[in-house]
Amino acid sequence: MHIILASQGKHRKSPHMQQVDDFGQTLRAARERAGLSLQELADHAGVTMRTIGNIERGSHRPTRDTVRRLLGVAMLGLGEQTTQPERSGYTPTYAPLRQVEELVTFFRGRGGTVDQSWLYIEPQAALDWLRYCDDASYVTNYRDRVPLDQIAHAVAQSVRPWSVDVVALGSGDGRTETRLVSHLLTETGKTVNLDLLDCSHHLLMTAFRNATEALARHGVKVHPIHGDFYGLLGYELLTFRAESDNRRRLWTMLGHTTGNLRDEMQFFRDLASISCVGDLIAIDFQIVRAPADDEAAVRASDKLLDVKIPDLLRAWLSGPLRRNVGSTDPWIYPNLIQRCPVPGSYAVGINATVKVAGRSQHYHLARFKRYDPVQLAASLASVGWSTVAQYRYGPDPQLCGVLVAEKR
Repeated sequence: MHIILASQGKHRKSPHMQQVDDFGQTLRAARERAGLSLQELADHAGVTMRTIGNIERGSHRPTRDTVRRLLGVAMLGLGEQTTQPERSGYTPTYAPLRQVEELVTFFRGRGGTVDQSWLYIEPQAALDWLRYCDDASYVTNYRDRVPLDQIAHAVAQSVRPWSVDVVALGSGDGRTETRLVSHLLTETGKTVNLDLLDCSHHLLMTAFRNATEALARHGVKVHPIHGDFYGLLGYELLTFRAESDNRRRLWTMLGHTTGNLRDEMQFFRDLASISCVGDLIAIDFQIVRAPADDEAAVRASDKLLDVKIPDLLRAWLSGPLRRNVGSTDPWIYPNLIQRCPVPGSYAVGINATVKVAGRSQHYHLARFKRYDPVQLAASLASVGWSTVAQYRYGPDPQLCGVLVAEKR
């Protein structure tokens, strides 16, 4: 239904022009709620800043393609039928078009270390990651065994009598975080909100759908946020809290994401700086197979150091190379990294070599770290996180761990 308002003069605006005005006003209000400038919204939507300005002033009717682009930006609340979660939007440093440009420029170069986010931002990369994580053996042996009920119980004991907001850093498909929130609702008996933060639009929208379908009937507010968690310090809409706000915050980093961080000590030190006393973290991680300083023992016990990388993992990691370098059969191989920021830990790096114009180019694609649980807890304590609980899980000999820690 269109509502036509009388102008102050003798003329009335046509229904068409009034509709354009209403759309422009809604767009501007939604953009400002999301904290986006004209240029930022234009960049995200793939249109010009002038186009956005003309739409907001009501002097330009957007095409259907432009409307679709705007609706796909971050569910900014365009129109009466779209519900806008108050914290949804983009972190200030999130620029997906720039990420794609950097990805293409990098792979046209001569090799080097691949930015971890590039393994998720392409649509096919996101799909390959989902296939890797949805593999039946992985789900049965690991994803379904994460002790989410025990995590929720430990969190509930720590936050009482307050309510809790869960912030999923690198939410992926959101299934694990959604199950954790379900347990928290039971354990706390209070309201729980869920913020999903991911650099991949495709994964974030998958997580948002999964979480909303499962949790909406329980009154849980789900906020999708496009962004790189390395830029978390600058995202005030997520980090700011009023002095009167007694809700506790639970930062989660699940799916072994901690093991992909460039420098865990720096990351968790920064996270402590924007957290309040009583906030918590819940992270899962892989456990060392042998003492990190015993190279022979590590090589003998860690299966990922075998030259044969599992097919689904190989397909995911090598995808950006095949699509952007043009190599149909890159050589993918592991290497052992013993010097890591957390004492007692080591990493299995995944590398690739491709032939381009008759020369070899070498890439470092990813790293998978393993931790000694005791030394990981001590390291986190040194940067402000005191361990509340630790658990082991997975098939025997249980080489995965979970740590819940509190900012004190």
